[in-house]
Amino acid sequence: MVRIGMVNYINTAPIYEVWKERVRQPDWHVIEAPPSTLNRMLAADELDLGFVSSYEYAARPARYRILADLSISATGPVGSVFLFSMVPPAELQGRVVLLTGQSDTSVCLVRLVLEEFLGVAPAYVRGEVFGAHDGAEISAVLAIGDEALRLRQEDRYPFCLDLGEAWHRNTGLPFVFAVCAVREEFLAANADAARAVG
Repeated sequence: MVRIGMVNYINTAPIYEVWKERVRQPDWHVIEAPPSTLNRMLAADELDLGFVSSYEYAARPARYRILADLSISATGPVGSVFLFSMVPPAELQGRVVLLTGQSDTSVCLVRLVLEEFLGVAPAYVRGEVFGAHDGAEISAVLAIGDEALRLRQEDRYPFCLDLGEAWHRNTGLPFVFAVCAVREEFLAANADAARAVG
């Protein structure tokens, strides 16, 4: 059996739905989860391959190989990774920023954007975007995927910073949020199965 991790967000549906129709095999077990969960599962050998945060790949490059030329990336606005804020992001110095627990890459990216590009040092807390926040006065929220799309539609926050756009504006480069990676051990023993997935 091949254990495959897939990100379960609406913005991955164009990739995932086509993949399910064209290449899925009966002996494949697909686990749908947020990127941070898939990261932990691949690192713990609970998955053989799948979409994981580019952060996870960068943290353990010797353990994984990138499959195919498939990624979740953007050159400019990504449309599903946002910092929602009650104040302009450049004014978040010392204020509380809630970081989603669903992503590792976007957490690193928002810190880079705020600290390096905007020169502010907020106080960060990790938690659920739509959960209870223990009375903390949250000035901004990092949300990804379906939660980001929902918050954008609700229009609760006067400031909305697309992190793909902020990265591109400051670097001129595309940003890779997730890659399709396979564990090296699995690839060595199951090269044909790994290629069939990608």
